[in-house]
Amino acid sequence: MRQFNAEYLFSLADGTSVYYGDVLYHPDAKKVGWYCTAEFKPSSDYIVTVRSPCGAVPSVKIADLRKEPPIVRRCKTCNQLLP
Repeated sequence: MRQFNAEYLFSLADGTSVYYGDVLYHPDAKKVGWYCTAEFKPSSDYIVTVRSPCGAVPSVKIADLRKEPPIVRRCKTCNQLLP
């Protein structure tokens, strides 16, 4: 839930505005985790640093970030996560 006075940080590739504290999703869970939090302004037009749930601060491409979680596919037989 965004605070009323949240600072604008950047826009996603689809034009969605991102504010301080917004939860974002990245397709590479090994690099970022299941989700990340917007806390920093972009260092360039293409790269932004985000905060992972573990406290790490990876730099990722803005084009890879989404507001909605990725669709999780599971095996119909064993329920294992699929790539």
